[in-house]
Amino acid sequence: MNLLKDDFISTTRGKVSLKTILTSDEDYPLQYYFDEIQLAMLQLLSSLTTALLRPTVKELQDYLKNGVTEAQYDEALATCNPEWFEADCFMQSRPPKGAKFLDAPITKLVSGIECGGSPNASGLFSDIKQVETVCTDCIHGLNYNLHMNIKGECFSNTGATGIRGGGAISTLISGKNTKQTLLSNVVATDYFAEYAKLDDGAEASPMWVKPLTGKIYQAPLIGLVRGLFALAYHIGFQIEDTACTCDVCGHPSIQSVKPKFIT
Repeated sequence: MNLLKDDFISTTRGKVSLKTILTSDEDYPLQYYFDEIQLAMLQLLSSLTTALLRPTVKELQDYLKNGVTEAQYDEALATCNPEWFEADCFMQSRPPKGAKFLDAPITKLVSGIECGGSPNASGLFSDIKQVETVCTDCIHGLNYNLHMNIKGECFSNTGATGIRGGGAISTLISGKNTKQTLLSNVVATDYFAEYAKLDDGAEASPMWVKPLTGKIYQAPLIGLVRGLFALAYHIGFQIEDTACTCDVCGHPSIQSVKPKFIT
């Protein structure tokens, strides 16, 4: 499955692709059980749209006015390193040598709720048993949520906090439909270049393609796509051939996922 090509997005009209949302005249409202994941998916899809289209301010204005055609989408797809967005690698990374992955309950990826008696327990739903099983489509939204939105101490006592910092507030622009909302939250490349002032040696590739080396990373060294999908944890997914009804989107799936992580 590829996040830029395939039907992994849960909507009120069923599972659809990013291409369908951006190039169709129909509206496809997102549909997820948890508000945290609904928000995370809007963030993720806006970031994917940025990585795909890489528009200038002028081009983005045109997309907002006239929409994105299928031809424009396909042309952008051919030149945006689509292999970075394959499901078996997207926002995942290998652990350091000698380290082992640990099992992680799905609840840790929804709102950071602790599954024990930690005083840092924090969650927006009342019963953690409400979410136990997740499908191979939804795990990417949950994983993005973990890296971008969950404060480290809520994830675990030794949890890491992502590139946005702890307790970051997400403010998104709302459009008249899902397509307009996603495009309204795209980052224009020339605008980013003007204000980010990247060094000549800034890395553009995401962290699962070119991992961190252990040195302190300064903002001028982090390219747009690398920052949009920055990793806070070593995490991987164990795909199990176990049919399920996903507790996040409500759709049936022939496979389920068990996350494994290292803080």
